[in-house]
Amino acid sequence: MITNSSNAKIFNRHTMKLVSFLTGHEDTILSVEYFHPYVLTAGKDKVIKLHEIDPLGRSRLIANYHGHS
Repeated sequence: MITNSSNAKIFNRHTMKLVSFLTGHEDTILSVEYFHPYVLTAGKDKVIKLHEIDPLGRSRLIANYHGHS
């Protein structure tokens, strides 16, 4: 879920409980894509962030891709 923020909240779709909280963008997140166990976030800061979510909901930033439009 993104809400005009530089952070993204990841919820369990069955329980609606918060699984993970992704941070690191310097401006608003415009897009989120999920493909288990990875999450991509793209922001106005022109950075795409690749996160991995483990089975316990912990997130790990894997890579930053700079300069997207």
